[in-house]
Amino acid sequence: MNLNISFLSIIFSIFFLVSCVDGNSQGEVNLEPTKVKIENETFNFGTIKQNTSVSTEFIIENIGLEPLIIRSAKAGCGCTVPEWPKEKIAVGDKASIKVTFNSGTRKGKINKKVTLVTNAIPSVQVLTITGTVVP
Repeated sequence: MNLNISFLSIIFSIFFLVSCVDGNSQGEVNLEPTKVKIENETFNFGTIKQNTSVSTEFIIENIGLEPLIIRSAKAGCGCTVPEWPKEKIAVGDKASIKVTFNSGTRKGKINKKVTLVTNAIPSVQVLTITGTVVP
């Protein structure tokens, strides 16, 4: 049984090493294929009234070596709705992530987060919307 575990460990190690090699780079390992730059990760909408919506766009740029894929964009509650590009973002290109906040009956200081999951390193980016809602 120990022989089976050792054999499987060797096979797994070889598979892992081979999967890290980029076929176009002649054996070089590409450690940072995709990176992003977000121009401003926080938007402060100032003061708005209840039952009002406010939208903003966050600009994300692919500064990596491979196309950028935004796998998901999730808000912490239904009052904040993100819209993001579903297609790949080419190297050097920028894209817009629109986020809309609906104040509803909330009041006071607001701090809402939108979490992006991408194929970049690091894979998680957080966008924040802040402001104050008054009656």
